[in-house]
Amino acid sequence: MDVGPHPKRLESERFRVTQEDIELDPANGLELALVGKLAAEAERLLRLAGPAPEGFMWETEQQALKNGWGGMVFRVVVQLKEIP
Repeated sequence: MDVGPHPKRLESERFRVTQEDIELDPANGLELALVGKLAAEAERLLRLAGPAPEGFMWETEQQALKNGWGGMVFRVVVQLKEIP
């Protein structure tokens, strides 16, 4: 896959959510705030990436990982994929 000078993958900053945050939701609106932050990060990464080269497209993925303290870590990944 030769895409020239285009980046092939971009990652957002990580958003950490503690176990206490999870237990207090929905009272603190954590889920809505997190959805908004992840959507904004996806838009930002797509702007940074620029238009995909011909024959390719940008694919956006939201990732969630458990950390060792019972909380979660979220991030957005944008990857260049070849159009089949």
